[in-house]
Amino acid sequence: MVQLNQQNLLIVVRQGQAAVRVAEAQLKEAEVKVENLKKERERLANLLKKNVISQQKYDDIDTAYSMAVTRMEVIRAQILSTRENLAMANQKLRDTVIIAPFSGLIVKRFINQGEYVSTMPPSPLFLIMNIDKVKTKISLPEIHIDHIHIGNPVDVTVDTYPGIIFKGKVSTINPMVDPVSRAFTVNVEIPNKDHRLKPGMFARVKIYPTIHKSALIVPFKSVIKREGNTVVFVIEGNTVRLRAITAGITNEKEIEVIDGLKEGEEVAIEGHYGMADKTQVRVERE
Repeated sequence: MVQLNQQNLLIVVRQGQAAVRVAEAQLKEAEVKVENLKKERERLANLLKKNVISQQKYDDIDTAYSMAVTRMEVIRAQILSTRENLAMANQKLRDTVIIAPFSGLIVKRFINQGEYVSTMPPSPLFLIMNIDKVKTKISLPEIHIDHIHIGNPVDVTVDTYPGIIFKGKVSTINPMVDPVSRAFTVNVEIPNKDHRLKPGMFARVKIYPTIHKSALIVPFKSVIKREGNTVVFVIEGNTVRLRAITAGITNEKEIEVIDGLKEGEEVAIEGHYGMADKTQVRVERE
């Protein structure tokens, strides 16, 4: 929270409050006077009809009543104006207290005590950071994009605290690959309640990819593309059969097969590029 000099504004607010109280008292007095003159005017109007009083006497009370009503309306207008001025003064007073939008630490100050600041355009005062949670940004080669998912656990280490592992998780994944580096950006979020991790620290990150238990895998080089389909050649005796599969995650050595292949079936891993379906082969097992 920042508090600017309030002395002059406090004086204006107090003067405005006093002016409102005075005007309200004057209004009450004027209203009483108008009510009394109204009653007297009505009484004299009845006497005038009976020719008990002169026209001049009635005209005098009628004029006094009209002037009292006018003064009452003037006071009411003054009260509205005074209240508007007071509201503006109160707003300016509130503006002297600047409250941060969130709790955090001041990491940079842009002004010094006694400097003037403006609201249009707004003058930056401080740079505030909440480091209860910190984030680190890493770039990964595009070949790993199938392995990484939001929520994957992450180990983070920094040189400042050797031997200490900070636990985090993948928070966001940018799906767009950088056309130059062929890498995609991953953001990692790390709880930091004790504030040991500071903004700008260099970090090393180990991401634990999604684990597929009991996954059916085949050598990476056994899988090829044919007419837009992912296929393998299944060995049946001395013949190979072309079969479409649904591939899962890969580590460039092995690839997961989600559908299209059963456990125990053998696939060709050499010499099958350009091979046709139902080709006779001589199988050499590794």
